[in-house]
Amino acid sequence: MSQALDTWITNNPAQVSRLIETGPKVAQKYIERPLCLNDKKIDFRFCVAMRNVKPLELYLLNDYFIRGAKKPFTMDEATFQDRDVHLTTENVPRAEYEGSPACKADWLTKVKKAITAVFVAFEARHGEEIERLGNKAQSRALYGVDLSVDQDGNAKVLELTNNPDFKDYHQFPA
Repeated sequence: MSQALDTWITNNPAQVSRLIETGPKVAQKYIERPLCLNDKKIDFRFCVAMRNVKPLELYLLNDYFIRGAKKPFTMDEATFQDRDVHLTTENVPRAEYEGSPACKADWLTKVKKAITAVFVAFEARHGEEIERLGNKAQSRALYGVDLSVDQDGNAKVLELTNNPDFKDYHQFPA
């Protein structure tokens, strides 16, 4: 669900199996060693423009947004439902991140691969429907793709939003 509503962190398989009772869910392994800035978990929102579905034609905007948690990160089970530890809701100035030791040169390549994989999977799953609609080379779609990155620079897509709202994010000078 949007904005991490109904998001759960647990190591209890019985709880995972019961979560479906409140609606469809996506289950995935939690990143236990997320990228942190000042000991607080951070994640990223990228803006992706899709010009064409088949063949896939994506454009990743150079600007990205960084969000951080309010409290220092820990994998202590007692904090699993503390939104201020595990959810990234605070805007972080990009310059603060880019000047930190957490910023590694190769992470962006892994982010691009993770984003592309989501769109490739969509095309593979819905290829026949795309063919029936016809290829629209003039199509324009804008997506916000939220990713978490681990300390090794591996990216995991958290959420993909069509026509995202960027009003709460910092504006960067041109």
